[in-house]
Amino acid sequence: MGVKTKVTIMSVAVFALIIAGVFNWLDDSVQLEWVDDHLTVNRLESGLLRIECQLHDDYCWKAVGYAHARDRYVQMCSARLAGKGHLSEGLASIDELLAADVLLKRTRFYEDAKEAVNHIDDETLASLQAYADGVNHYFETNPRPLEFITVDYTPEPWVIEDSLVIGLLTGYIGLAESQAAIEKANIEIIHTGNETQIEFVKNLFSPEYNELDTELIELIKKTKIFNRRFPKDSLKFVPDFHASNNWAVSGEKSVSGNTIYCSDPHLEVNRLPSVWYETVMKLSSGNVVTGVGIPGYPFPAIVTTNHISFGVTYGFMDQIDYFIEEIKDGSYKDGDKFTPLKKSTHTINRKGKDPKVMTMYQTVNGVVEVEDDFSVEPIKDGYYLSMEYSGLGALPVTVRAMKDSIYAKTVEEAQNMLSDVAISLNYIIADKHGNIGYQQSGSSPARDGSRILPIKGWDVNARWSGRESKDVLVSILNPESGYLVTANNMIGKGLINVHMGFYRKERIEHLLQSKEKLSSEDMKSIQMDVYSERAVSYLEILKPLISEDNSKLANLIRNWDNKYDLDSQGAYAYFTYLIELVSQIFEPFYGKTAWDFCVDDQCYNEFHYYYDKLIFEENELIFKEKTRSDYFLDAFEAVKAKFETDDIPRWGDIRKTSMNNILFAGQLPDFLGFDQAIELAGYVDTVNQGQLFHDRKVTFSPSYRLIADMGNDYVETVIPGGASGRVFSRFYKSEIDNWLNGNFKKVQLK
Repeated sequence: MGVKTKVTIMSVAVFALIIAGVFNWLDDSVQLEWVDDHLTVNRLESGLLRIECQLHDDYCWKAVGYAHARDRYVQMCSARLAGKGHLSEGLASIDELLAADVLLKRTRFYEDAKEAVNHIDDETLASLQAYADGVNHYFETNPRPLEFITVDYTPEPWVIEDSLVIGLLTGYIGLAESQAAIEKANIEIIHTGNETQIEFVKNLFSPEYNELDTELIELIKKTKIFNRRFPKDSLKFVPDFHASNNWAVSGEKSVSGNTIYCSDPHLEVNRLPSVWYETVMKLSSGNVVTGVGIPGYPFPAIVTTNHISFGVTYGFMDQIDYFIEEIKDGSYKDGDKFTPLKKSTHTINRKGKDPKVMTMYQTVNGVVEVEDDFSVEPIKDGYYLSMEYSGLGALPVTVRAMKDSIYAKTVEEAQNMLSDVAISLNYIIADKHGNIGYQQSGSSPARDGSRILPIKGWDVNARWSGRESKDVLVSILNPESGYLVTANNMIGKGLINVHMGFYRKERIEHLLQSKEKLSSEDMKSIQMDVYSERAVSYLEILKPLISEDNSKLANLIRNWDNKYDLDSQGAYAYFTYLIELVSQIFEPFYGKTAWDFCVDDQCYNEFHYYYDKLIFEENELIFKEKTRSDYFLDAFEAVKAKFETDDIPRWGDIRKTSMNNILFAGQLPDFLGFDQAIELAGYVDTVNQGQLFHDRKVTFSPSYRLIADMGNDYVETVIPGGASGRVFSRFYKSEIDNWLNGNFKKVQLK
């Protein structure tokens, strides 16, 4: 193709985009979106769609389906492609999407979703069908979006299992999957590591690894280990959950005398449109429901009604297990016998290329990991890993619980409903009657022994014996403190193996304790807080060691206010020092390549609490060769020279990222407006979290902020993006500035 042809094609494409933009803007100006005998859908000034149902609430779910298709067509259809393992067929035949298709087919999510349709109660099934009808109504009466015309993809009609598979993906990517990632990473270290490295893993996650004995170590070393991690850079249209905050205070702790609920789930924010879709619904009873959910799935995850308000953080419950399988002649060891592997083939169609056929092997425990999913050769003898997820098979009760929860009028009613949700979540709930409560949810495998080490697959006594009873879930009502806080920390014992520590939780608690009475404005300040109590702990060790040092680095660190503000040079100085310190301490146990990956991946960022614990407790293995003070001083000296300059970066200079369109991923010219450059305040341990890794391609930060004073007839919210996923809509980026600056809109509950 010649240069002139390329220029012509680009010119035509740009012209088409501009014309599409004009029509989108005009379309957004229409206030009345949809009306029939039973419902109306109106566009509010904020860009939200308000749904009013006059007869039966299923018409509301039909309208939600219409709204999702109207505003998030590309997002929900792309997520459906992911759940079905059809990305290569629908979007593009590239290696990254092929790898994603393989791993997503191995989850068996779409098969589980199709099976669940046969077991969901009639009432919930009717609501799911109403949602699908609403989606299809929009599909049938409107053209494909320009994005899908560009990639030559025509979505098929929406069916119930499409919504269910998106629900499964939402509960897995970044949630249960993050647990699988850390378990697999540790297995890999044991597999290739020496005695010191293995001892390091045991110390890092003690006491969870206390059962790691010589026999299991030798067995892991004999096992074939393959790197099978999700290619997250290729899955921007699937929400990746990692960290969140939520809390509630009683009326006795609030200025208004009412309970107040606050939520800020931390998900990927370097994407457009936003992960969440926000709606307002007036049910047939007159009860108004507002909240956010995932486009493609009808029932909201964070909810405020005229009666209650609740939301979630990830609970880190054990829901993933790896099994070591002995395979011989196409069979796996099963007690004292060998049982034939279950073998299945799956065709992956690829746009413009020949299809590929993958082979999947299963034991009674889970899906076996193999080196080449497309090999036509029989599986070789040896030891392999299989993996299973306890969320499979639980869709019928989960969707019913999420649907019913919007009708709860008290904390206790909501607790009873939400305890049936199979996803590992920490719900905090406030009601209009003055109650606050906590409810743990999640389906965890019932079994004995360590919940983080691989299991001998042939040991029938060590296998799963079903799911844990919901009676073991933690439930709290009206604590004496007058507040409840969760931030991905350990809650209860027995069902959680690793978690994200207590820094954010303790900081929120300190701020809640700092005043006798708190207002909604106080809650907004807490959500924007970037003060690091973790840094305080590190600097209590470092500052006495550098008290006589007058270098620029020493002065920057001494004068730093412990806040990761964007304009702070002290934050940059401390961060530079911290990474040097932990690298000097932990890199010898990993090797440089593995450690660099760990620092740039969720391993260190997500589980920094465990690394800190070894340092603060002066672990004998870690400080065997040098004292802790020596490490602290050596790291300081190693980076000091970098700061003998007048050109010292601010924190924001290294926290730059781009909110990229989920389909085109930053490949189009900036002037078209698909993307938005931003800087993220905060760090991994601050309330206003600003995680940024994978070469700045993955972020975790508040993806929605909610303040709900239960005495008001409105809630205050903001999202990083806007209501619409259509690039040229005026509601595509309409809330970004407010989100960055901590400003909120009011969503009426009248």
